[in-house]
Amino acid sequence: MDFNFIKETFNRIPAFGLDFSDQSIKIAQFQKQGGKLRLKSYNKREIPEKIVAGGEIKNTEALIGEIKETILAAKPRPTAGREVVLSLPESKCFIRVIKITPKINEENAEEMIRAKAEEHFPLSSEEMYLDWHILDTQECPINGKESCTDVFVAATPKILADSYLEIMDRCGLIPVALEAESVATVRGLFKNQEDPQAVLIIDLGRDRTSFIFYKHPFLRFTQSIPISGEGFSIALSKGFGVGIKKAEKLKREIGILKQSEEGKKIFKLLEPQLSELVLKIKSSISYYNSYFGISPRSDFKIIICGGGANLMGMGSYLSLLLRKTV
Repeated sequence: MDFNFIKETFNRIPAFGLDFSDQSIKIAQFQKQGGKLRLKSYNKREIPEKIVAGGEIKNTEALIGEIKETILAAKPRPTAGREVVLSLPESKCFIRVIKITPKINEENAEEMIRAKAEEHFPLSSEEMYLDWHILDTQECPINGKESCTDVFVAATPKILADSYLEIMDRCGLIPVALEAESVATVRGLFKNQEDPQAVLIIDLGRDRTSFIFYKHPFLRFTQSIPISGEGFSIALSKGFGVGIKKAEKLKREIGILKQSEEGKKIFKLLEPQLSELVLKIKSSISYYNSYFGISPRSDFKIIICGGGANLMGMGSYLSLLLRKTV
């Protein structure tokens, strides 16, 4: 098993990808045909509540059964092999570029990186699996005097990773790599692209939103907040007195910008969450600019993705409030 969060995992064929969350299990496997990758197997299975909660496994036996059923029911063909690339929940991963002064070298790299990681992450180095990649050395924007080294660092709690690995072993699977959701998102969006412009990816998920700052070739900073697509649906369900499915239809088909009575009501119901989302985005952008010594006037791309992005008008709303193209 490789605890490398950075190494390219897309070409680990025939390994298939496995992701499980509080609500569902997803698997996918690709195969090469004529120099192109084509989807060979896929399945998504909703799972009962309390099997996984907050990314943590609460019912081991039930989860093992659900994973096995998901694999057996893959379409259009069964998955091949037992090797798997396992996704880790973004809320349980810590990913960012850390600036280290003075300049590090091969002899002291591991010691300095582990010590610095403890300053940025809420765990001791003994409590987390760490992976890193040294980027470059430059004048440090923090003090403007010493040279500092940018190091891309990714980490996850050992207790969480070990519990995931135990599940894989009990399922008869062989994990070849662990991968944070944000790393997979960036690879899917920017594989083989070398655009020098910085990008903020706003991943509006079912149970949380992630901010992913990326500048080729590595992630620079990630943050997760509890605002979610499910939170939007619950607010609409309560406000309109309808079920969740109807609330999700209101998000997709009417959204927040239509001037109809329903549209105005949707916006009013979601405005507290939307305003909080904008504040969090602005705060993250401000931190990113300050930490990396970037002018606030510097432009970068903003991309929204995830299930929550299907709220009609979300892109236009964020573009208006952030004064940036989304």
